Amino acid sequence: MALRKLNPRWASILTPAIQAFVMTFFVTGIATFRAIGLPPDFVGRWMGAWPIAFVIAAPIAILVLPLAQKLVRAFVEEA
Repeated sequence: MALRKLNPRWASILTPAIQAFVMTFFVTGIATFRAIGLPPDFVGRWMGAWPIAFVIAAPIAILVLPLAQKLVRAFVEEA
């Protein structure tokens, strides 16, 4: 059974959301490690910080994407 794909208009929301998902995973892991080291409850603390960071980062990434694309067009030659 093939997966049903989303309409292409969702790409402008999914791209920054997926990027924020991955980035916040790694950044909160590193920040948590730097802040508390590696205690027995490290994973629990990390997983407590990650959703909060994602909920903040995803909407910001979605809102900033058009500006980022505009800046990239200003700095990169068209092919």
